[in-house]
Amino acid sequence: MNPRCSYRWVTDPTVHALVSDGYRGVCKDILYLRCQACGKKQTSRLDTPMKDLKAPLAQVSMVLTAMAEGLGISAAARVFGHHPSTISNWMARCGRHSARLHEQLLFRKLEAGHVQLDELVTKVRNRVERVFVWTAVEARSKLIIAISIGERTIANACLLIHQVTMALSPGCLPVFASDGLNP
Repeated sequence: MNPRCSYRWVTDPTVHALVSDGYRGVCKDILYLRCQACGKKQTSRLDTPMKDLKAPLAQVSMVLTAMAEGLGISAAARVFGHHPSTISNWMARCGRHSARLHEQLLFRKLEAGHVQLDELVTKVRNRVERVFVWTAVEARSKLIIAISIGERTIANACLLIHQVTMALSPGCLPVFASDGLNP
């Protein structure tokens, strides 16, 4: 937790620098940890979507699981008794955290032999204009390497290719297939 601590990033299971420092929070369910080497204290929710949230983990998890199963924000607000903006905030936090995890753990140094590029068009409720969703998919595994939302322009096509380039390992040059859109 402390950048100057000599035990920072020590992953040896025989070294136990972090110890429990009690539970705090509104529901007394947030575990705090203390480093025995430097004395720094921090919540166990550090580097998670729950950081700085006062709500119990079980409650947030239940709401977000229901949302993943198809329950809408308005219905979740009625069922669980939280304000819709609170639920939207939880969803946004989890989405940002998931994106960071995917970027750090999954989308580094990918080896792809064949990448399919496409732009999909759809209409979103309450919007007049069409929305384009740009995708780059590894052909064999169907792994979505990159996804972008924007108009059907050269700039957005280049943005998608840039995202793919950042995800691939250095020197990897896959075969690209497209439906023929010039950009």
